[in-house]
Amino acid sequence: MAADLKSLGFGRYVPPALIIAAFGPLLIPSMSVGPDQILLYMLFPIAIGVLFVGRKSILLHPSALTILFIFSFITTWILVVTIGGVSSNVHPTDRTQVDELGSFESFLQIIVSVTVIGTFINTNHVAINKVLLDRVGKILVVLMSGNAVIALAAMFMDTLPITQYFISEATGKGDSQYETFSTIGRMTGIFDFPATAGIAYSLALLIWTYRIRRIRKISLIEYMFGAMIIIGGTITVSKTFLFGGLPLFLIYWLIPGRMSPRITFKLLIIILSGVVAVALFIEYWIGLKGILDIFTSDEKYASGELFLHFIQIRYGVNNQMEIAGIFPYVWEMAPFQGLGFAYLGLTDSAYLKFFMQGGLVAALLYVGFIALIIFLGAIEWYHGNEIGRLLTLIGIFVFIAGIG
Repeated sequence: MAADLKSLGFGRYVPPALIIAAFGPLLIPSMSVGPDQILLYMLFPIAIGVLFVGRKSILLHPSALTILFIFSFITTWILVVTIGGVSSNVHPTDRTQVDELGSFESFLQIIVSVTVIGTFINTNHVAINKVLLDRVGKILVVLMSGNAVIALAAMFMDTLPITQYFISEATGKGDSQYETFSTIGRMTGIFDFPATAGIAYSLALLIWTYRIRRIRKISLIEYMFGAMIIIGGTITVSKTFLFGGLPLFLIYWLIPGRMSPRITFKLLIIILSGVVAVALFIEYWIGLKGILDIFTSDEKYASGELFLHFIQIRYGVNNQMEIAGIFPYVWEMAPFQGLGFAYLGLTDSAYLKFFMQGGLVAALLYVGFIALIIFLGAIEWYHGNEIGRLLTLIGIFVFIAGIG
């Protein structure tokens, strides 16, 4: 295994380093800048040099090139719309240059990530890709299991002295969003928001399942990692995890393969043990009410409000953050091109965000990106490649998570 990865040279260290850096403390808390961003932008000029100045002619993998083209086009499109002045029609109190810069950087970070990883991990060798995914996947699984431990500990003690170094708004005064979520029992560990933690737990759970399907001899610690990820994802009360990651995990688990009844039984025993352990201390976790509320169908949700509750849209008659306010507003102002890197308010829907900023052009391209992931995964799945199954399910998860 190690010998295979040596053929990647320096590149074999890039994905593990980026994963570890993503879990590092913020270096510039006021701007939410972490070591992963610093590392990415340090590696970017090196990657460009390798691509265009290196002695060997190196081309990105066609899949990486396609993704790079999609997001480069979307970013350029929204930037042109912003510079073109369409966003100037937005009420000035709803947009700032800082908001626009931050939004632009989030798109730029995707482009930089694809360029860096695509450059240093430029191989069609299936065996090498599997070994690398195993290594990166194990790191993610271990780190998310550790995050679950921190989240569980928050039920019994004040973990802010630890998590404050990872949270951009933690003040210790109880007025940040992170602290607000914690007070209602939505435990996220070192993540700012339950939705972000839910996405991370979901990806870790799918990758954990991928690894379990490939490991010949599964140790007890591997089962415990899976149980901790499930418990950690649950106590975020993230609907992205509960209605996306968790169901897809069950589907993946039931797909014919190496998941024998004996393996399933062992996992169930460990999960049930964890549930029992949590149940003994359930009085310390007020987040249970949040989960029960999701599945409550009283008169409050009889008129369709349950759907709005599910997709986590901020609801209000005069609130532009609600879906009933944003969509008609953008549709009337600039349906084709959107409003640029303008700040209309927070939205948990990726589709609405792309439509808001880049109109139908950006929204449809984003849907095309998701379709590409599912398509590429389905092709590999058809040929019996386990990575194909994982990629397909990740694509479906991205589609679900985009709802908000």
